[in-house]
Amino acid sequence: MSPYFTRQINAPEKQAFWTLSALLLCAVFLYVYFVQSAIHTIVRRTDIIEQTKNSGVTLAELEAEHNKLRTLLTYDYARARGFDEATEQAFAKRARLAQNSTDAF
Repeated sequence: MSPYFTRQINAPEKQAFWTLSALLLCAVFLYVYFVQSAIHTIVRRTDIIEQTKNSGVTLAELEAEHNKLRTLLTYDYARARGFDEATEQAFAKRARLAQNSTDAF
């Protein structure tokens, strides 16, 4: 008799082994997928935070420029550029706007 004992594996044991092996492999793949997904989400979040910060800075610069130009625009400045005040003023009426008419003005 040989010193090594070889055991015959029955069919149900083989099926259970391969089923559990496949489940373990699926669990490992799912784990890697979800970790990778979490990392991508974190990277996207930091990019969005950076874009939001840059948008805030740009907005502040545009508001400062708008306030500076708003104080520059006066009636005298407009007249010097060739603009005149309207002599006849026409206002839209609610009834005509409600009809969705193109000649409301």
